[in-house]
Amino acid sequence: MENKLLLPLLKAGLLNIGDSDERLDNIEKSIIDLEALLKENLDFLPSYTLVALDPNINSSEPVIIEVEDIISEHWKALRAKFTETPVQIIRSVIINALYNIGLENVKIARIIYLTAINLYPFLKFKKEKPVIELMINELGDIAEKNAVEEWALSKEIPKIATPKLEIKGLTVGDIEVDREELENGLLIAIKNNPSTGHGSNHGGASTWGTHFADKGSESIANAIEGSLKKLEDSISPSSISDPINNFFNEFKNSLNQALNKSFSSIQSVERRSKLLWWKETLYSPSLKNSYRSVNEIQQAIIIANDLYNQLPSIVPVSVDYLLRDTLLLLN
Repeated sequence: MENKLLLPLLKAGLLNIGDSDERLDNIEKSIIDLEALLKENLDFLPSYTLVALDPNINSSEPVIIEVEDIISEHWKALRAKFTETPVQIIRSVIINALYNIGLENVKIARIIYLTAINLYPFLKFKKEKPVIELMINELGDIAEKNAVEEWALSKEIPKIATPKLEIKGLTVGDIEVDREELENGLLIAIKNNPSTGHGSNHGGASTWGTHFADKGSESIANAIEGSLKKLEDSISPSSISDPINNFFNEFKNSLNQALNKSFSSIQSVERRSKLLWWKETLYSPSLKNSYRSVNEIQQAIIIANDLYNQLPSIVPVSVDYLLRDTLLLLN
């Protein structure tokens, strides 16, 4: 990652390394090593943040000693250049490392910001003040955005996706009547009755019997196979899947309507809750401070603007009274 704060710190005189590209390269390598250390040990972040911010930090501070060791791994002649501990160079390395990892990770940004914001107003910075402010503001914006998202409901309306039922390859297997077996059965039926010993009126073994069995079995077989073919033709994938899909489509539409109404109701509750919290805290998102920190004229303008930014395009008239009542609380 590009070390965005290196140049401003060089200009501020905090990073006094001259015009040596080699020294600058050593500093950048040290920043990378420190970033890796802090990512693996998030519990180090508060102490490193406090040291980075303090312009009067003592050189015997353990964090200063630890970071000096990291720098010395790359800049072997560090103490040959500086007889005393180069505290400001060490601070510069810490500031850059904190800023870089804070931009990458919202949790880290939140830890750094919450640690720095309480100490910052009481410190007496010199030329590095704009750099410190930039770091705190940018990491604070990341932390605040994440906090707002955590409190807010999703703006995306949930949708029910129902799978489309597709029935493929639905066929009735080929059914064929055993004509020979049917013919033999018919022949047996028209022959002598085993129980009486008598045959039919026309004789079971007659030419007529054979003819009847042959033609009768063929007609019966054709009738059965024809009926089964009609049954197969009447059954198709669409005849089964279409009614089921129609059912699911109607169910989906009904459920989506219910979810839309529910989602709108939840949004309304959330919006009201946020407005009540805003009124109770009297905190200005634009000022990043209390409305009490500005005069009455500024309060009216800033409160109106902040309220406008929190509202949708269509609002009830009662919102005007919320604005008035909030102003009355301040005055």
